[in-house]
Amino acid sequence: ATTTHPRGLNATKALLQRSPLRKNSKVLDVGCGAGITSAFVAKTYECEVYAIDSSSEVIEKAQSLYKKNS
Repeated sequence: ATTTHPRGLNATKALLQRSPLRKNSKVLDVGCGAGITSAFVAKTYECEVYAIDSSSEVIEKAQSLYKKNS
């Protein structure tokens, strides 16, 4: 899967290396798009991620992509 946010998932990974996220963290991903970053954070940090987007189309895509993980 690909992401369309500036500088992509690698930029997110670099930013998250500075983050104090852990298993009991709760994360809000605003403008989540297809959920690629949200899924990465949830899997990598084993934390609770809430993802929202103004587009119902991309939310539906995210739900279908990650339904098996819920």
